[in-house]
Amino acid sequence: MTVKTITKKLITVLCLEGCHGSGKTELCKYFSKVGFTVLDEAFLDMPTFSIPNQSLTMETVWVSNWFQRLLKMELIENSNNNINNNNINNNNNNNINNNNNNINNNNNNINNNNNNNNNNNNNNNNNNNNNNNNNNNNNNNNNNNNNNNNNNNNNNNTINKFDNQHHKVFIADRSPFSAILYSKNNGHYLDPIISEQIKELKRYTNIDIKTVYLKVEKDVLWERIQKRLEEQPERKKYNEDSYQWMQDTVDFYESRKWDYIIDNNTFSPGSIFTQLTTPILEQQNNKNI
Repeated sequence: MTVKTITKKLITVLCLEGCHGSGKTELCKYFSKVGFTVLDEAFLDMPTFSIPNQSLTMETVWVSNWFQRLLKMELIENSNNNINNNNINNNNNNNINNNNNNINNNNNNINNNNNNNNNNNNNNNNNNNNNNNNNNNNNNNNNNNNNNNNNNNNNNNTINKFDNQHHKVFIADRSPFSAILYSKNNGHYLDPIISEQIKELKRYTNIDIKTVYLKVEKDVLWERIQKRLEEQPERKKYNEDSYQWMQDTVDFYESRKWDYIIDNNTFSPGSIFTQLTTPILEQQNNKNI
């Protein structure tokens, strides 16, 4: 009999925010390298009309597309999850029937083997006692060495600890709130709408959006920006060669509340990775208890 199971996968989206030069791109590369799915800004997918791309209208279109992409991804994740669950249920039913037949056969074999094994066991017990003493000494030494190796390996296997079947984690390059900053006029109108949309997704779906502000001191930030402009001078078209634009951008991020604020002056992707993933792993472990 086929058993249909409907389950919703919990989805967490960690949105990396911060001024240009704060390390978002490099951190996205790091998360992608260790196995996470990274969602880009998707600015290149925006249609071109006679209205400027950074108008309130077009920024609103971008925000809508951003949320729509998450909703589509949720459908895909839940669909794949349900297919896997149904396959597991069907396989379990088949295995139960096969196991019942095997148990009956095994019981008959056990009865026949027990008579023969009783005679052999008496002889083997004496030999096993001697071997066990020697093996225990060797095992104690091996266990000590293995424990040391396991401690080192645990730090490298964080991504493998995630329960992706029930909880999927995505990394997003920016959140919808960045549209408030980049809109050339009246971007503040988007603020309450975006906040309410995030609440609705958490209320009606299993999508939980978390914002992460990568904070960098201004002198360090400006030095990074200058270095990147030397390598990518085309970024001047985004006004990134303006100290005032950097100042305005930092002021915007400093004036808002974020779910996480992480110091990224020294740019330590491994440390940031641990800070962001530890709460999620703890949440998963608490649900499994």
